[in-house]
Parts: sequence; C-alpha cells; structure tokens
Amino acid sequence: MAQSAGTPGGNMFPTLVMGAALGVMLTALLQISFREISLNVHIAAIIGMAAMFAGTSRAWVAAVVLALECTRAPNALLPLALACTAAYFSAYMFLKKPLAD
Repeated sequence: MAQSAGTPGGNMFPTLVMGAALGVMLTALLQISFREISLNVHIAAIIGMAAMFAGTSRAWVAAVVLALECTRAPNALLPLALACTAAYFSAYMFLKKPLAD
C-alpha cells in the first residue's frame, strides 16, 4: 500500500505537484544551457505533471488525454507523448506495481 500525504488529493496531488516542479526545473536548465531556444514554462509544467502521472499510475493514455483536455494545446502532443512514454516505461522497468494501487 502506497503512503499518501494525508490531503484530500491522496496520492495524485503530490504526484502532480512534483511532476510540475520537475518539468519547470528541466525547462529552466534547458533555457540556461541553450539560450537560443524558447520554451513555454507552462506547457513544460503540464508535461511534467502528465509524465509523473503516467509513470506512477501506469495509465499512459489517461495521462496524455488528461493533459490535452486541460490545456487544449495540440502543439504539445509530441513532447507530451514522448515524456509520458518515457515515464511509463521507466516505471514499468523499475517498479514492481503502480503506486496508485
């Protein structure tokens, strides 16, 4: 049984917050390293949230659909799908069962 934060969001809310923070942090590091590219921090936060959700719950399709429905940003579909796929397979390889169980 996975431990929750004790908040009404259970396991999902802390997971989404950590994913958003990791997405923003990775985007900030990329923008510092490569100043000529322009990245949207808000989209990066949503992608991080969806990737973390896809990895912890092993619900790849649900994570992609949730992020697309929330943002209505079809231009983020490719990075969103790649991030969720990477998180899903990483969790599949390293975790015995989903954290959401």
